[in-house]
Amino acid sequence: MTREDSANRAVNIFVASIAAGVSGTVIGHPLDSVKVRLQAEPGMHKGTMDCFTKILRNEGVRGLFRGVGPPLVGLTVMNAVSFGAFAQLNIMQKKLFGASPTSPLRWNNYLVSGAFVGFLCSWFSCPFEVVKIRMQLDTRSRLGTGTPPKYRSSMHCLTSVYKNEGFRGLYRGMMVNIFREVSFGATYFSLYSVTKEALQKSWGETPGHFSPVSVIVSGAVAGATAWCVAIPWDGVKTLMQRESAVSTTTNNAISTPQNTWSTIKHHYAGSGIRGFYTGIGPA
Repeated sequence: MTREDSANRAVNIFVASIAAGVSGTVIGHPLDSVKVRLQAEPGMHKGTMDCFTKILRNEGVRGLFRGVGPPLVGLTVMNAVSFGAFAQLNIMQKKLFGASPTSPLRWNNYLVSGAFVGFLCSWFSCPFEVVKIRMQLDTRSRLGTGTPPKYRSSMHCLTSVYKNEGFRGLYRGMMVNIFREVSFGATYFSLYSVTKEALQKSWGETPGHFSPVSVIVSGAVAGATAWCVAIPWDGVKTLMQRESAVSTTTNNAISTPQNTWSTIKHHYAGSGIRGFYTGIGPA
């Protein structure tokens, strides 16, 4: 592969990643809003459809897309960076182990690259996650009080969190966010790569060229599996990053953010193992 080919491939990956980030965020945000509500409001919803219909009935379509700004920016940038970084890390590993540039790596090599990408992304994603979750849960207007939402926009939420909680507030739940991003990245990228290569071989596709079907199938399998692995950390992160003053009527809710271990213990005491998988459906 020439330098020109490598440059063109890098540009294609960058553009495709941006397109995937934008489209994925717009399509998936309503489900993410449902997931966050289920995680942060235990006992208030019968399930995914009940939560979805409550949001739609009380807040309209706008409620499903509340807080879409941060992931629209954050996920788009992370997608563009993560896929490019994953490709470069794989190239570095091939050089390190003396493998041919065109030969596939082993699954554990993909696992390492994916985990490192997740670790890098976690430092960028945390502030965006804090703002997104605060926006998604800033729903006092739906409770019949007539009180307008606390935050006028994502930028207002960002500045308010920084003003009231400082830089530390934007990185609340950072440790558990690292666990979430590393577990997701390692699972997703390794399974995506291995599945795609297996389908390419079984379907007799040209080496290095993958059909849209194999890419879609690999992405679906990898995404679903990665969420099953990362969802316990994601739920704990939601509980830690939500508004400090949030409280619910249920006994198993955590009314104020705590450290990672304390949050895990309280969550397990109130909801058991099953509670760590709340929101797995929409995820």
